[in-house]
Amino acid sequence: MVSEYKKIVLLKGLEVLSDYQFRTIKSLLARDLKLSRKMQEEYNRIQIADLLEEKFRGDAGVDQLIELFKDMETLKHLAKSLQKAKSNGTSIDTTESCPPPSPMPTPILSSGSAMKKPRLKNVPKEASEEVGYQSGPKEVMVLKVTEPLTYEFNGEKRTMFHATVATESEFFHVKVFNISLKEKFIPKKIISLSDYVGRNGFLEIYNLSSVSDVNPDQKMEISRRLIRNANATPKINHLYSQTEEKFVNGVFMVHKKNVRDQCTYYEIQDSTGRMEVVVYGRLTKTHCEEGDKIKLTCFELAFSVDRMQLRSVIHSDMKVSTPWEPHSPEVATCLVYTLRKLDCCHYIGSSADEKKK
Repeated sequence: MVSEYKKIVLLKGLEVLSDYQFRTIKSLLARDLKLSRKMQEEYNRIQIADLLEEKFRGDAGVDQLIELFKDMETLKHLAKSLQKAKSNGTSIDTTESCPPPSPMPTPILSSGSAMKKPRLKNVPKEASEEVGYQSGPKEVMVLKVTEPLTYEFNGEKRTMFHATVATESEFFHVKVFNISLKEKFIPKKIISLSDYVGRNGFLEIYNLSSVSDVNPDQKMEISRRLIRNANATPKINHLYSQTEEKFVNGVFMVHKKNVRDQCTYYEIQDSTGRMEVVVYGRLTKTHCEEGDKIKLTCFELAFSVDRMQLRSVIHSDMKVSTPWEPHSPEVATCLVYTLRKLDCCHYIGSSADEKKK
């Protein structure tokens, strides 16, 4: 059982941490594990897992990590994941120890055989989630990508971008923290993901090597319904029906705006209801007025004391557009009016010049 606990510590605990979070954990464990300053700088995740197993022989340090994660706001969800894994008594699928079944002979299809794949019966309406380190590979098609955004973490400016990708049966929201990967994330392009982390409903990609190209001749058939669901804006009454905090993407109409203290409060609305949006930090500088449309990316659906809100977080993004669409009748009318006015001014100017002559 100790070996199973060690798998939990390493695969569901230490391997999921970012480099900064891992350094923080090493610092907090320094006294228990007798880590010198040099050891804190040089020891990797496997070495720390070995020390935890040696120090805490009962559970290889699972409880120790759970307590540390509970005290760190960004790691509380991992504490629950470790607790659940420990309760189950196993960290990974043990079927890997079973011999694989004998492969079935590949049927020979005649030229008249149907080659089409069966239509997907249940098209998901929500993004799929994965938890913890994932080795992959996972082949996906890129559906959409945001422009890079700059945020601050511990006083340091960093850059990332969001993406939505899909397989033939599900779609995922992705956070990419290596800006050099932007050239890989091209809509309709098929790519392969590996060595990434599932966290808070997102696939998080940090390394350049985690994204690779696939055979250019490879095809992926993704239904229009799945693509439509992946790009859809959730209805506000649907958001109110949620029982767990989640992250939301979508385009909403601004009904009211209120600036208080260091926050900007917006009331958004659709045909099903209204909801408050709270914007903090860098996004308060975004110019937005009542009647505008706002495109929200990675906003947290949070439960306040007496209400539900959408709140901006460190990786949130917000874009603003006016109610007029480029090809709307209003824009066309305005353009015609402007051209007529310019033509009239030109005529008056020409007439004045002739009189002077």
